[in-house]
Amino acid sequence: MKKYYSTILVTIQFSTIAVIVWLSRTPTTIMAVTILLLSLTLGLWAIVSMKIRNLKVFPEPKPDAQFTGKGPYKFIRHPMYTAVMLFALSYLVEQPAVMTAFVWVILVFALVLKLHFEEGLLEKKFPNYSGYKSATKKLIPFVY
Repeated sequence: MKKYYSTILVTIQFSTIAVIVWLSRTPTTIMAVTILLLSLTLGLWAIVSMKIRNLKVFPEPKPDAQFTGKGPYKFIRHPMYTAVMLFALSYLVEQPAVMTAFVWVILVFALVLKLHFEEGLLEKKFPNYSGYKSATKKLIPFVY
């Protein structure tokens, strides 16, 4: 059942991103491009910090995964999820529309469900994860 849940969340994640990109124009305004560049920078920084070998689309950690608390992970536990939300937000900012905003909210909801599921798995895999959770925010530094 857990594998199906994981697959459903990842499918919603990629489907909503595809719909947002399909419904919107490529970011060209200063605000949209700034958000897009922030998302790409954060995503790349997270990948470099965690080491690409730990990168997975599904929330289940790899058997040989190693815990990292450096780079953006010093401030937020899920910088890749934040990067994905910002990426999609850049398209919404470029071409605001009710339907795109609705799909973006679904994306955010799916990612929050996914991160809660993933955190349960990480707490089982890494004994120090509970302490890390209490010292960092989920998605937005110093806020949430």
